[in-house]
Amino acid sequence: MKLKLIFLAVLGMLGVVPLKALVKLPDILNDNMVIQRNSTVKLWGTTDPTKEVTINATWNAKAVTTKADREGRFSVEVPTGDAGGPYRVLFDDGQYVEIKNVLLGDVWICSGQSNMEYPMKGFTGQPDCDGQRYIVKAKAHTPIRMFTVQRQFSTEKQENCVGTWKQNTSEAVADFSAVGYFFGFNLQEILGVPIGLINTSWGGSSIESWMDKEHLKGFVKDFSSIPTDQNQINAPNKTPMVLYNGMMNPLRKLTVKGFIWYQGEANRFTYTTYEALQASFVSQLRTLFHNPSLPYYFAQIAPFSGNKGHRLGACLREQQLKSSQHLAHAGMATLTDIGEEHRIHPRYKHEVGNRLAYWALADTYGKTGFDYRSPEYEQMRREGDKAILSFRYAENGISTPTGKLSLFEVAGADKVFYPALANIAKNRKEVEVSSDKVSKPVAVRYAFYDFVKGELFGNSGLPVSSFRTDDWTLIE
Repeated sequence: MKLKLIFLAVLGMLGVVPLKALVKLPDILNDNMVIQRNSTVKLWGTTDPTKEVTINATWNAKAVTTKADREGRFSVEVPTGDAGGPYRVLFDDGQYVEIKNVLLGDVWICSGQSNMEYPMKGFTGQPDCDGQRYIVKAKAHTPIRMFTVQRQFSTEKQENCVGTWKQNTSEAVADFSAVGYFFGFNLQEILGVPIGLINTSWGGSSIESWMDKEHLKGFVKDFSSIPTDQNQINAPNKTPMVLYNGMMNPLRKLTVKGFIWYQGEANRFTYTTYEALQASFVSQLRTLFHNPSLPYYFAQIAPFSGNKGHRLGACLREQQLKSSQHLAHAGMATLTDIGEEHRIHPRYKHEVGNRLAYWALADTYGKTGFDYRSPEYEQMRREGDKAILSFRYAENGISTPTGKLSLFEVAGADKVFYPALANIAKNRKEVEVSSDKVSKPVAVRYAFYDFVKGELFGNSGLPVSSFRTDDWTLIE
């Protein structure tokens, strides 16, 4: 201590003042980032307690000065303008810290389990169908920027998540979420504005692991059974709240345009609560990001034979369909046509990203003149021994590229289902279903198994979800 005091005194006599303060920023505020255009955004970090910090964002003519609190935390709000860049953001607390190559554009969060995590280059031994072509032609100057949140779980809410913003290079594209990238690529190409994509995903994760305690009330019977010691958590992707704490909460100060979600396989064994869970999850997101109308678009799980001969996957898809019908400012990409019997990770990720982008382009950005939602079963009527099914969102009709419909079942009052003969009606907007074993049809099911290859489509090629007209109890 004595030597340190002598050293400081010598520096003082020489007129040299040691610079102690230095702004520290969270990883999400870094070089190459995209900041939400035409909004008010937060810029935050830490420095010495009560230290003044001046922030100068070069898209604004006026700098902002604030004072850190007693813990050294500071935060300011800064207005943004139209899409463009590159810009810089300078933080001055006596020393300069600078964020370079910043673009103003639209920021989307991509989240879920392994089908969102699945990179453009594919998992080992599981290639993506169309990733290579996009990886090869990636150019750094294309204004798509990507941030992948590294896996982190916690029993306490975290302030920082680990990651770096990457430009649109082949190396960065290869490692980024395929669904997220195809979604963002479509938006950037069509809208012509910079797109920032933040991927925060964990394979095999349940929706409960991404939710906080407040929004899990009513779904978790005993919170005391959840470990409070980090070292006691063996399966963080199945433990309520811990991925929210580590990988979602650190993003809460961002202003974002919207959110895309691909998850559900991990919840198929408890499918009965999924519709309500997803509603609570969406409510949480809109609270977290201070936007009661935050756009939320999600992928219905694709068919696969996870439980051969059973309907757990079909039941989860049914819950997701109900969610899409009841959630405001939300939509579902239907995937009944791209599932693979022995792969939980369908390789046609470009179809998933494209269909989510159609939703965003129509519902968020107001583009018109194209179909963005799949036809949905609306009602059934009986004509003699036939059940006649009609569909909403099928103004241009429905079709079957295979030329046949083999996935329909029909039952009478005895609730016994038989394979049905099904045909598209002459008006091209209805399906006629019958069986010589059912004289008075009461209920119809379509593609209601874990693995199917969808046969029924809208005129633009968007598939119809598996569905059933009954609400009878299913025994699994």
